[in-house]
Amino acid sequence: MLSAGGQYILSIGYLKQQLAITGTNRMPNNSREEAFVNAFVAKAKRERYIGLLSNPKKRKKILEVLNHNFDFDEALATVIGCHQIQILLSRLEELLCSDEACYLISDDNVLDGKTFPFAQALAIAQASNWGTILDCIPGELALYWDEASPSRHCILLQKHKNPVENEF
Repeated sequence: MLSAGGQYILSIGYLKQQLAITGTNRMPNNSREEAFVNAFVAKAKRERYIGLLSNPKKRKKILEVLNHNFDFDEALATVIGCHQIQILLSRLEELLCSDEACYLISDDNVLDGKTFPFAQALAIAQASNWGTILDCIPGELALYWDEASPSRHCILLQKHKNPVENEF
């Protein structure tokens, strides 16, 4: 659903109903997660992230880190201010076709390990109250939202300054 300002507005209840019937790959995609970690997680933390993400009994421990202190490689990250988010999202929508498969890594167990078309994944990630990664182009481009709060951050992670120019 879109508001008059063009922003996605979805209730969590609506999302959970839709997730029950849409999205694919409820099981974590280890190769995609490993590519994400190797591309965007700080080098000193990569082995730990891969080990915990791939272990079903310990996965929740590392997913909780997404809420507050995700260990991303700062050289590849750009914090997106709330006034810039719509510009970024418009650029990404131009870059990625709306049905491009995007993978979610999230502290919300309903979202974690699912794949959605870009437009739907974007709406879901923005509406989630939990730390969520939207892996758009494996090892190249991702978005990260921390836990919902008045100062919630969106961070653009990109391996190269293209395809999205660093104007933010």
